[in-house]
Amino acid sequence: MSNVDLALHSEYLIKLLRASLNKETVKSIPEHIDLNKIYYLAKLHSVTPTVYPSIEDISSPFVNLFKNDFKVSWRKNAIQYVELSLILSKADEFNIDCIPLKGSVMKDLYPSPEMRTMADLDFLFDQRRIDDVNLIMYSLGYTAKEETVNHFSYYKEPVMNVEFHPNFFDDTITLASFFNPGWRYAKQTGKGIPIRKLTNEGFYIYLIAHIIKHFKSGGAGIRSVMDVWVFLSHFEKTLDWSFINQELKKAKIDDFSNNIYKLSGVWFGNEKPTTLLNELGEFIIKSGTYGMKSTNIKNVLGTENKLGNCKIKYIINSVFPSKNNMINYPFIKKVPFLLPIVWIIRVFSILFRQKKEVKSWYSNLTEVSEETVKEQREMFTRFGL
Repeated sequence: MSNVDLALHSEYLIKLLRASLNKETVKSIPEHIDLNKIYYLAKLHSVTPTVYPSIEDISSPFVNLFKNDFKVSWRKNAIQYVELSLILSKADEFNIDCIPLKGSVMKDLYPSPEMRTMADLDFLFDQRRIDDVNLIMYSLGYTAKEETVNHFSYYKEPVMNVEFHPNFFDDTITLASFFNPGWRYAKQTGKGIPIRKLTNEGFYIYLIAHIIKHFKSGGAGIRSVMDVWVFLSHFEKTLDWSFINQELKKAKIDDFSNNIYKLSGVWFGNEKPTTLLNELGEFIIKSGTYGMKSTNIKNVLGTENKLGNCKIKYIINSVFPSKNNMINYPFIKKVPFLLPIVWIIRVFSILFRQKKEVKSWYSNLTEVSEETVKEQREMFTRFGL
């Protein structure tokens, strides 16, 4: 898809998303718009179920692609809702402070919950209660999947992925030192009652900070900006903006937050576009839901002045990660002396099973130059990061 074609179809995709959020439908698709390309873009940004309500009355074979994804999201949402209720009910029994994050909260703010896809159920929890959390999850039929410094992951057939986080962010994230662990944004609902919610101000701050997390690791997609718009459509008039702006300014992300706020208005409201907002929007559109690996490499390599030394460091850290980052080998934390052996196993496993990914990774790495890193830094500075 050429840049002109991408711009044309992404603009129409956002028009369809805006229509769905406003419970409107379109009567026909313009001749110059390829609905199959719209589907591809929507899939890239995990918003195909969000698009469907706006086009459900259109006669086109491609509408069925969106319809099928909507049905899948509906079924998955039903399962996730039941599991969320079960987990929180058990957490109540054990009196565990446990706060649902991200998608599980945002779902209920959309016109219908299946319009907002969600890969995982995420919770902020009191890590001192990890033994009780393990007991709860095992009793509900879950299997421990991964364990890192800030992720305790569990899986249950057919679609359930659940993550418990002791902190908002992993320590490797720049904003972690300011926002972690996150409990200061929690809302106490009563004496002796487990904490279950963030304040609305805290949740908005978390939304912005979470966008930055993805943004710096490779880019954040349309869904992230849409979440901001949907959240504000419910709570903007009642939020304590003085507190929010104070927190964002302390964390030095107030300019970026303001740009995301305005961009959400351009896409889904009546805000007027600017050159900067168009540039920010283009970057987000090209990123997809969870960002691009090539952008992640540029970001990492752009943290030091000497690119050559940084590339060597990046390769070493990628090939020989620390025990805390060996998420596919969680047992290594208990037997750290086996780390060199596991490194060798991991390298051969990746070389044999992920040849294309390795080739792409190396290609992206070699293409990064001093000039591209400089351009990346300057662009992020313009965006407010």
